[in-house]
Amino acid sequence: MAKLNVIRSNRLETLVDLMGERLRTQLPANPIAPIDVVVGSRGMERWLRHRLAMHFGICCNMHFPFPAMKFDALVTNILGESMVEREAWGGASLAFAILDVLPLLVERQEFEAVHGYLASWDAPVSAKAFGLAGQLAAMFERYIDYRPELACAWSRGAQKAAEDDSMHEWQRILWVEVQQRLERPHRAARVAAAIERLKAEQNSHREPLHLFGLTSLPPVWLALIEAYAHHGDVDIYLPCASDSAWQFLRDCIRKDRARWREMSRDTMAEALREEYRRSARPALHPLLLSMGRASRHFQIQLETFVDEENMTDQGRFEGFGRSALRRLQSDVLGATAPTERETLANTDDSLQFHACYGEIRQVEVLRDVLLGLLEDHRDLEPRDIVVLCPDIETLGPLITAVFSQGPSARHRKDGEPVQGADGWGPVGAPRIPFEVMDASIRRLNPVADALLRLLELAEGRFEASAVLDLLSLEPVHRRFSLDDKDLVMLREWVRSSGIRWGRDAADRKRHGQPLDSQNTWRFGLRRLLLGVVLADDGRMVAGREANGEPTNVLPFDDMEGASTAGLGKLVDFLNTLIEVTESLRRARPMTEWVSALEEALDRLTATSKAASWLTLRTRQAIRELGMDAGGSERLVTREAVTSALSRSMEVLSRATKEQCGAMVFGCLRPMRSVPYRVVCLLGMDDGKFPRKNEMLAFDRTAMAPRAADPSPCDEDRLLLLEALLAAEDHFIVFYTGRDPNTNEPRPACVPIGELRDVIDRTFLPPEGAATPSQWLTKQHPLQSFAESCFLSIHRNPMQPEHPRPWSFDRRLLASATIARGSRVSPPFYPVPSEKKSVPEETIRLEDLISFFKNPTAYLLRRRWKLWLEERPEAVEDREPIELAGLERWQLRQALLDKRLAGTLENEVLERMRAEGRLPLGFAGEALVQGEASSIDALLEKTGIWRKNAKVPQQPAAPLSVDISLPSARLIGTVHPIYGSLLFDFRFGGESTRTILGLWLRLLAWHASEKKAGKAVLALSDGGNTSKSVKLIGYQAPDDCAQVLEPLVQIYRRGCVEPIKLFAGASWSFAWAARDLASKPKVFDKALPDDAELLHKVNAAYEKALEAWFPAYNSPGDVGDPYVSRLFDGLPPMTDRKSKPVPLDLEFARLSMTLWGPLLHHRVTERYVKNWIGDKP
Repeated sequence: MAKLNVIRSNRLETLVDLMGERLRTQLPANPIAPIDVVVGSRGMERWLRHRLAMHFGICCNMHFPFPAMKFDALVTNILGESMVEREAWGGASLAFAILDVLPLLVERQEFEAVHGYLASWDAPVSAKAFGLAGQLAAMFERYIDYRPELACAWSRGAQKAAEDDSMHEWQRILWVEVQQRLERPHRAARVAAAIERLKAEQNSHREPLHLFGLTSLPPVWLALIEAYAHHGDVDIYLPCASDSAWQFLRDCIRKDRARWREMSRDTMAEALREEYRRSARPALHPLLLSMGRASRHFQIQLETFVDEENMTDQGRFEGFGRSALRRLQSDVLGATAPTERETLANTDDSLQFHACYGEIRQVEVLRDVLLGLLEDHRDLEPRDIVVLCPDIETLGPLITAVFSQGPSARHRKDGEPVQGADGWGPVGAPRIPFEVMDASIRRLNPVADALLRLLELAEGRFEASAVLDLLSLEPVHRRFSLDDKDLVMLREWVRSSGIRWGRDAADRKRHGQPLDSQNTWRFGLRRLLLGVVLADDGRMVAGREANGEPTNVLPFDDMEGASTAGLGKLVDFLNTLIEVTESLRRARPMTEWVSALEEALDRLTATSKAASWLTLRTRQAIRELGMDAGGSERLVTREAVTSALSRSMEVLSRATKEQCGAMVFGCLRPMRSVPYRVVCLLGMDDGKFPRKNEMLAFDRTAMAPRAADPSPCDEDRLLLLEALLAAEDHFIVFYTGRDPNTNEPRPACVPIGELRDVIDRTFLPPEGAATPSQWLTKQHPLQSFAESCFLSIHRNPMQPEHPRPWSFDRRLLASATIARGSRVSPPFYPVPSEKKSVPEETIRLEDLISFFKNPTAYLLRRRWKLWLEERPEAVEDREPIELAGLERWQLRQALLDKRLAGTLENEVLERMRAEGRLPLGFAGEALVQGEASSIDALLEKTGIWRKNAKVPQQPAAPLSVDISLPSARLIGTVHPIYGSLLFDFRFGGESTRTILGLWLRLLAWHASEKKAGKAVLALSDGGNTSKSVKLIGYQAPDDCAQVLEPLVQIYRRGCVEPIKLFAGASWSFAWAARDLASKPKVFDKALPDDAELLHKVNAAYEKALEAWFPAYNSPGDVGDPYVSRLFDGLPPMTDRKSKPVPLDLEFARLSMTLWGPLLHHRVTERYVKNWIGDKP
């Protein structure tokens, strides 16, 4: 006689062996017929195939369907029906049916209780309406699976089922209408009919049914299994943590099976506690109590739904070794709380907890942990490792970035692999082969991603970053014949041309913004296209928007050559994108949406022949959505379609790869925990795990939950227990232990906290540790290059007496060494030879000024053609609200130039608006007017311009200078000269950049003219009063040529080799040592002997160090990319051999040579005012 056999074990490997033995005796009569084994996940299928191949020597002609697929096929076969492609009572099909019938019912009195949820249901279907319909559909599906008696009663036309009340009568009415709309029985009715058919069969024999690794099944399927077991063997291979706990629960249920079947979840928990108290058994293990609830509920279903006389139960349970992990698993197997505590061994690394700063550090630490395990346990392979995380979508990109580092094979020298860490190159460790499973369809399919981004853009603001991100997808830029270089160029054009968001002025108005085209795509494209045919000579081009609004733009001055072909492709893309998004805005029936979306795919995407399946899969998803609508003519909005497609494409992909020797990253989800030697849990942060039980308030399964009802929280807790039991050698947990921004402690998720509490009750800590859980927990630093990662202070399980460094990355070791200050890197610039190349003998004054502003950058740009500035910032999505430092300086400089030329600020206002660089409307005008006031205050204090004057004074014509010095000829121009004063106007404080140009021009002026005057530097802090302007004067030395000569020599030397002269540190040193400016020989050979002078030198050295390193509001000299690259290691102004002040004399000499004369001839504002008064 056929039987239902429940075969249990605490090890899945044992269950596989038992299943292999039974399959040998249950081979189908038809040798070609496949064998079906029902599994709960693709990960389980992959592992099971591998294990069965090991058992039989081969695994072929075996199918591993999911439960719903297998049972639906079983019901269809029993009823003699033909297979249907899609289930009408599920997913989007049921949601669209609800959307169709609700407008006809919403005004009925029975729906008054939920009328607030159902407002505006007669309008086109919105995203909110579709979302609620989806929730109602999910609720009805739960009724079918977990309240089949209620679903069947409603379907039979019962006016009021036993569980009904007046408040929920609307659900029955809606159910009946949906059933008439679908014209197909639901799953519970079909299963009931199949059960009746099976009961009517006499002496029939059906094929065996195998279910492996399932930890839950809804009652509707259990009822079918029980009926099927009378006609064919049903083998359920069930993972069971404890045989003792199983037998206790069975004894409880046998007393009154009917009572336990109808018991609510809360009542059941209380009844179990009472039964356990009466049994006088030892206390149950805490992990079984807190994490085994879902498993207990499934056992109760099996015991109460299946006839005891038709069920056999057999188990095979195995003990464990003596590691901490094995001890914990043994205690769970025995089902009793720990009574005797063992001391943790120093060599035990089977249980580990790692507290990190955020998710990226968790992934970095994970890599180091796995490298350490592979180093310590040479028999361990990547295929033996699995990493599970609650949110694979968030962590997936981080995993790919971190684990893609390192070579796959050792470097070779003379044909032989290089041994040791050197064999792995700069990384110092190999790349661990890995595969990321369970990613969403959208993440795996760029065509699907492009379609969803397109739909989101249709009603969005058309942000520059969103449009460029869409274009960067491979299928999209392939469609418009763009490559990666084109994308980089286009992104820079978009950023520089002022494009922010909005298609045009009308689009901005549609989003409630002023009717202004500035910073829209139309505005930026006009600038780019005009830049192709017109030069930027300062003249603006007038035009009109489509609505007739006038607008001016300035041609973009960086468009020439072959690069303009890329602009044409960008215009083609944008025109197509605008047309497509405009067509997708209106609501339409789903049948029309299918055609519109497929047309959008044709116009915006293209794939290679090998990747054509990506487009086919996306088209299939679109057509399936159309089929789900069932020919409904109701209008559907774009938002609703986006929501529906997102739901179908954000689900985890079922794609799986065969065993390939790589470690596996997967999602922590039900029936996913298969045995591995190393099981890692990543991202176990508080609030991320477990999932919350979220259901509608009027859902019957939420109001009166039964044991069989799904509970995401209980399922996730069981997942953690299964993962713990699946680990063979190592169980490792990673979580955020401290906030990366505030450094505040953060706990792990609650179940991990419970696991740590159990560990503290099970073990004793080694000597010197507070608690076992603290001993097993490693607190990691914020940065991966922290010094502590490379000190030999970390516990080495294989050799406890020999601690070791934590990290294997030699690149990070170099960073840590530099941060510690114990190493001076070899210079980037080669040490110059004695025979140096001599630069040109004629030097331009502007080159000399540019050199002394940053000698290091000048050298690398001039001689090596290196430009090390950081890449431009990301594309902005918001129009300018306020101007940053550089933009504000450019505005001030433009206003100053125009004011000195005698024009007003309106021209600057219009020009910057035409470039898209000002805030819109009155805000831009107010900003320009405010800055113009500060310019007026600046010029008025210098006496060059008065408020009552129509135009400012005009300077003399630029003075050409041609100076013959012993080492070179200096040529250039000196301006602006007003009377006998050379002026310069700057914004900000006194610094290298604001002073240097004026001082060198003053020296050149005096070296070429005997009647030359003085120099005045006017500094403004941006205020609009005279108090916001500071005046500084400079008198010329007696022999300016003698001052210029050493500067020219420094210039010639600095053009061929690095010199220790820096914008911040040199100025700070000279300013602090300005009392020594009159003593030019003080640093020639050694430090001064005088104690007072030494004190001043030491103070100046400290100021130089402060200027070298970053401060709160300054990056310091070391923050300059040229300086940091060329002067790696110790600060160049430091010489440890110099006593008593560690000052490098060359640095001091160069600083005082440049700045000493200037500081010696600097005068304050009181003297400058007298000069201005004397100016003719």
